[in-house]
Amino acid sequence: MILHSNLEGAGAKILVVLHGLMGSSENWRTIQRALASQNRVICLDFANHGLSPSAPLFTLDTLASDVFETLDNLGVKSFFLLGHSLGGKVAMLMAAERPERVNGLIVVDVTSDAISPVFLFILRACQSLALEKATTRAELDAALANNVTQPEARAFLLKNVARDEVGRFFWRVPLDHLISNYPAISGALELKHPYSGPLTMMVGGKSPFHVMQQETALRQLFPQIAFEVFPEAGHLLHSEEPQRFIEVVNGFLAEKNS
Repeated sequence: MILHSNLEGAGAKILVVLHGLMGSSENWRTIQRALASQNRVICLDFANHGLSPSAPLFTLDTLASDVFETLDNLGVKSFFLLGHSLGGKVAMLMAAERPERVNGLIVVDVTSDAISPVFLFILRACQSLALEKATTRAELDAALANNVTQPEARAFLLKNVARDEVGRFFWRVPLDHLISNYPAISGALELKHPYSGPLTMMVGGKSPFHVMQQETALRQLFPQIAFEVFPEAGHLLHSEEPQRFIEVVNGFLAEKNS
């Protein structure tokens, strides 16, 4: 599958950005603009997200294959990868499978371990919303609050709700595909080889992912890994602390020669 892409910047170094579950390239526009002052930045939409096509089969392997195919179509041979959450897992898989193409990794708040099934509960909570009865976004937010207590998380999820030509709400993502494939995208990574290239792991100190508990396992798979902890941030640390996030990414890219 050729994925929808947003390209910005004209630097010598190419950074490919992969969003998380229920995200899109549009969520990264502010970060992309800031990073594009020094680099060429390509933000992609995964299948079943943003402006990319839907796909009944949705696994870590298919996502990685889609990204490689899209970059081949764009004529991009080697690149740096930045991935948040699900995008981080795909980035780690891509680097381990094709290390000759990945100059370095930036992974945001996710480990190689299996993801908690709580996120499946959240997807089902989204699916249960009675969109056809709602007339305002405030109503949807209030209904979703019964299952998702964090306002910033609800705002993130509800970015996937739009209105049709007569003003009715609808989901822009095929929730049924995401739910049916959740076991495939939430499982632990099975990497055949470690990735020996550079990796910076950005960690939200208040994130439910508890990345630092997996430090030993991560160091075995990624011997050059370095950690950047954002003590007061949660899982969406790029939104909560964008300035520091941008500084870490620019610093990582500036010190790499590829």
